[in-house]
Amino acid sequence: MEYAGSEYGPGAIRQRSTAPSAPGNQWGHAIPVSTPRRFDVAAALRRLAADASRRTPTVEIARAAQAGQRLGVVCRWVLNEPDAAEHVDRIAEGPDRGPLTGEEMDVEGALVFACLLYLTGHPESAQF
Repeated sequence: MEYAGSEYGPGAIRQRSTAPSAPGNQWGHAIPVSTPRRFDVAAALRRLAADASRRTPTVEIARAAQAGQRLGVVCRWVLNEPDAAEHVDRIAEGPDRGPLTGEEMDVEGALVFACLLYLTGHPESAQF
């Protein structure tokens, strides 16, 4: 912008042409332009998978995975016991009257039921 005369009031300012004399912006600097690229989702997922496979799991993660595997083995072992179905049947029938007493409690049946819940994909329900 240029000022006309010594007055700075309205109307004293005249617009100068903003058309650049050379390629670039109004100050003559070049504006970096790149060609637009499409984002390749599949390639990004492959890179993430490659990065994840290079990392070795920490000791805690390895132990947790091993504990989960062992829990599955123990649960299958409990469910394959000959009297597992009988225990579940006793739990399903329940007591004839009121809450259970210590003598009526079937701890083995609760274990069988918890293992059944865990192996069928209900681990939260198996925590009792």
